[in-house]
Amino acid sequence: MKNLIKAECFKLFKSLDFKILLFCSLGLGIIFSCITIISGSKVSGYDTFNSFLGMILLHSFLGYVFSAIFICNEYKNSTLAINLLSGFSRKKIFACKIIIYFLGILLLCLISTISATIIMSFVNGYSVEPGKGSYKDILTQLLYAVSGYMALGAVIILITVITKKAVVTIASGISLTYILLFLRTNFKDIFFVKYTYSYQIELLRFQGGYFSGKMYMLVMFITFVLTLTTALFIFEKMELK
Repeated sequence: MKNLIKAECFKLFKSLDFKILLFCSLGLGIIFSCITIISGSKVSGYDTFNSFLGMILLHSFLGYVFSAIFICNEYKNSTLAINLLSGFSRKKIFACKIIIYFLGILLLCLISTISATIIMSFVNGYSVEPGKGSYKDILTQLLYAVSGYMALGAVIILITVITKKAVVTIASGISLTYILLFLRTNFKDIFFVKYTYSYQIELLRFQGGYFSGKMYMLVMFITFVLTLTTALFIFEKMELK
């Protein structure tokens, strides 16, 4: 399994498509900073840090494209089937693939956050309010963000395993995101909507009086476990060609 993880890491960091996505993420942070500076806003580095960490659903578009090039292509070129014929179990193949996938999606999402935070900290200072932005605050926001990205990544993996095709994965993922946002906006009074990962992620983004850290973490954990377990079950049953 160790060798398989090394092989997946090698493929990830040698991938031109992944490097392009990293550049796009970096560009997102730079463009946001430039627009903010031109508009005359005095947003601090810490507020920028929080804002970008809360843009989990926005970053999901990068996640779907990344899944299309990192996982769907493996179905197309039969790499997964070759790994299976090489003696690796389906669970090991699945585990190694998603470990590196989560590493990739976290890098993609954090690059834009870091770049924007550095630029806005340089222009307007790290924090405009004394005592705001302590290490505890930073770690808390990072925990929330990583949990959200892990849950979102699990959902993306489930969609990818079901569709197996790059274009369908991207289209299905984007459609799901808009459907969930539509439910949050127009049917938020329905009891189950508030327990969806998208609803909780949007609460995290705005962090109003309705946001509960414990509820957020519980929803992210349940989403992560259920979707990843379902994805593994489907992966073990499907035919690999």
